[in-house]
Amino acid sequence: MADYVLIVDDDIGVRQVLSDMIAILGQKVQTARDGEEALEKIQTSPPTLVLLDLMMPKLNGFGVLARLRANPSTRHIPVIVITGVGSDQIDMLRLPGVMDVIQKGAFSISGLKTLIDKALEVGPPRTDSAKPPQSA
Repeated sequence: MADYVLIVDDDIGVRQVLSDMIAILGQKVQTARDGEEALEKIQTSPPTLVLLDLMMPKLNGFGVLARLRANPSTRHIPVIVITGVGSDQIDMLRLPGVMDVIQKGAFSISGLKTLIDKALEVGPPRTDSAKPPQSA
């Protein structure tokens, strides 16, 4: 797995602000402007973390997440959703394996650092197919 954070958002301003913040935190960054471009980059060189917008043209964040989780080689990649959609409007059942959901413009560099550190140290996300073993 490559050592970089992938930012996926159709808004160039959001990509730039997040890129700058993550670079300040000492992480390498790549960006994608839609879900199709993101999946191409992930297949070529999987990132350590994906910051993913939900509402994008071509392939939205829900589609990206579904494809990541369906593929054994990418299902382990941590994802933090960054969206302008209110969290009460998001169908959380459609976000398997997401580490966190944060609102665009509602995060600070220290808050972003905390989320990134947490995502990178927690390890692979749990999905419905990765339930903990049952005790006998």
